[in-house]
Amino acid sequence: MNFLRILSSKYEKLLEEEDGDVTIIVGEEVNQIPKSFKAHSLILKTQCPWFKIALSKDWARKGEETIVIRKPNISTSTFEIILKYLYCGIISTSHTGKQILDILIAADELNLNEIFKHLQDTLLKSHYEWLQNNFFYVYEIILKHQEFKILQEYFQEIIDDKPDILFYSQDFVKMDKELLINLLKRDNLVMSEIDVWRKLIEWGIENSKISKPLISNWDVEDFVKLKTILDQCITSIRFNNISSNDFYFEVRPYEKILSEQMKEDLIRYHMTSSSEYGFLLSRKGVIDSNLITSLNATTLVKSIIKRTDKNYYRFAEIPYEFRLLLRGSQDGFNHVIFQSKCAEKGPTIVVMRISGSRKIIGGYNPATWKINKGQNFGNTRFINCTDSFIFSFNGAPEMSNIISPIRDYKNAIRYSSNGFTGPVFGDGDLVMTGENFKTDKSCYCKKASYQESIMDSTEKFSVDEYEVFELVKKPEPIIAATPIPSFGSPFAFPATTHPSFGGFGGFGR
Repeated sequence: MNFLRILSSKYEKLLEEEDGDVTIIVGEEVNQIPKSFKAHSLILKTQCPWFKIALSKDWARKGEETIVIRKPNISTSTFEIILKYLYCGIISTSHTGKQILDILIAADELNLNEIFKHLQDTLLKSHYEWLQNNFFYVYEIILKHQEFKILQEYFQEIIDDKPDILFYSQDFVKMDKELLINLLKRDNLVMSEIDVWRKLIEWGIENSKISKPLISNWDVEDFVKLKTILDQCITSIRFNNISSNDFYFEVRPYEKILSEQMKEDLIRYHMTSSSEYGFLLSRKGVIDSNLITSLNATTLVKSIIKRTDKNYYRFAEIPYEFRLLLRGSQDGFNHVIFQSKCAEKGPTIVVMRISGSRKIIGGYNPATWKINKGQNFGNTRFINCTDSFIFSFNGAPEMSNIISPIRDYKNAIRYSSNGFTGPVFGDGDLVMTGENFKTDKSCYCKKASYQESIMDSTEKFSVDEYEVFELVKKPEPIIAATPIPSFGSPFAFPATTHPSFGGFGGFGR
């Protein structure tokens, strides 16, 4: 028989009788109608150090029959939970993250130290998504409470070791400026530099109170406000890691917030072949790609090794090196170049961007690309693979992206001898073909051998960039630290296309 449960239920009935000798009035300072709770002084003094002091020193105002205590800064719902804990020793695990944090704050004020660890552990284990969305709201609160050491250590570890997570918090714009400057200086910020720039502009617009949604409607005062608030931040951007295309469309519209010297250096960098302009070094652990971020690459590797947990998995921790074999914009878009650079290289990932869009698609070949040396035109051959997949990244949150595993493994990878064929996945699921993948509108996707289509249309298309990466197993296994609850798998968010502003010339890099 569970005697503790029986005892707890009896104390709960005692609480419900509302015949106590103490009246506690709460909620006056938290935009609520005040509510009174009746309780027993003996239980309050026995169970709670704060009430023991308050009642013994006659802090409370005596009414006709009861002692009156006011706690105006504690909400009625929070105090009801606290009071039930004092009587029954029970705190439900069904509360929201906000409720748990409010209970923790109230527990600190009432010196209920014995439940600090339990409440902090509950937040980390059961409410990490809420922590993600309210990172800076929570962070500001826990710094004010010395006893919240578990949360403080956890948040500090995120800031020190995984700073990129902070940029994808829903309340990112509430980040303190000094913390933002500190993060921008980090070499371990695992984000593409154009994404860092986008988030910086987002933070600057919000915190400079610019209300005009279109930059074309901004006046001089708006640019001055943005420049003032971002003045100490811009110097930490690695502009040399932003492509000329992204620079032209996403940095150039904000040229008025850059110093004259910086504008001159950037013009020279993008218009000449030299790169000796004193820019900061590239951040560590960032993939060498014009198309995907390190976080995208991490998602692909998780699919390769079939890691399904939601713990955050960093690019620096993945067991593969992404070794660039081919980039269309620098090597060419001809099928012959693909075959000469990528054949017999082992496992590879192919990534491409559809012309005229931001949609990224590609596939994983766990075998190798082979050249069929047979002489019969059109002679095709398939490679059997059980682990290959195709994918699409839409420049949006994770739910918008697709990882499509192989269904008909006998037709996973195809190569041909004499046709103008580049990488081909399945019996038409993803086909790069034609004399020039960029100018010939001959690539296409048609669901056949893989579980899901990665394109909404079967119409043929061209690509404006594509890359092939060789996956090389790292010599030493990566031993990850104790997993930390996930803050999601953020992807590059779509940039807003802004109208051009004068001042910068054309670029050719």
